[in-house]
Amino acid sequence: MPDAPPPSQQFEFQHAVFNVAAVLDAERLIVRVGMKTVVAPIARLQHLHVLSGAREDAQELLLTYATPKGKLKRARIFSDRGEPGFDHLVAALLARRPDIDIRGLPQAEVWERVGAKPLEWVVLPLVMAVGWLVLAVLFAPMLVHGLDGGHAQVTVAELTAAHPGTRNLTVIGRPVPEASVQVQAPDTGQTRLWMPLVGPGWQPGDPVTVVLRARYLTAARLDAVLAADRHAGMLRDLLWEGLEGKRRAELLAKGVRLAPTVRLVELGATPRTDLLAALGVLGFLALIIAGATWALWRRRKPAPTRASLAGRPPDAAT
Repeated sequence: MPDAPPPSQQFEFQHAVFNVAAVLDAERLIVRVGMKTVVAPIARLQHLHVLSGAREDAQELLLTYATPKGKLKRARIFSDRGEPGFDHLVAALLARRPDIDIRGLPQAEVWERVGAKPLEWVVLPLVMAVGWLVLAVLFAPMLVHGLDGGHAQVTVAELTAAHPGTRNLTVIGRPVPEASVQVQAPDTGQTRLWMPLVGPGWQPGDPVTVVLRARYLTAARLDAVLAADRHAGMLRDLLWEGLEGKRRAELLAKGVRLAPTVRLVELGATPRTDLLAALGVLGFLALIIAGATWALWRRRKPAPTRASLAGRPPDAAT
């Protein structure tokens, strides 16, 4: 009478913010982590090894199995350290297939047998590098502004008619304080300002093509800006720059008729401040990534070399 198939077993454990669910049935190991599913056939398992992760509180179950065509594939299952479900899963696999246990082998030989190299030290820096690139894209307008060495003095009409060739401007125009949006910071008492700038002959109800934005104005500075007819700053029209949707709605609520294309000029902005801010943030993060990469590289597990495998007993590779 043939032996009855082993009963299906279920295991649960945690890895970071993910719940890991594993099912070990008569034929397969099925592991689900979020939207990812790992399936390994029990009969074709070749190796089992448990690794300490790059983090002190992580561990990894490394399995290899043969495909129907004989190719060796790897399955990597991660867990927080000290999770009973993870330990029970390892024990259950070894109870079914004690011949695949290579936990006692030297680390270099483990890598040789499973056909892999320890690359844990690469993963975190790679993720950080991708984040750095995303941030660099977000800072791209500031970098472009920082490399703009020109300056032009233009009227509102000239700025409306054509791009002046540089974004560093002194705009000549009449402010409209009664149509401005002012937001006061409760902690400092300073004011943020969005105010139309118009040319001679402008009347309420005429379209507004230029809006002046100013940040963190004291009461005295605010009065000076509201009375001035020349405003030095920077044209914000690169990529996603421009008048924010919320402020556009607030200006419309004040009865301002905005033109289809509105030029936003930021008062007091200079190429130097933009460049230093962008390079400062990106440079600081680049140093952190470089330091983390170096530290993880120093802690990496050595990959197998010819020298480390020389003199190995003949039966070590069986």
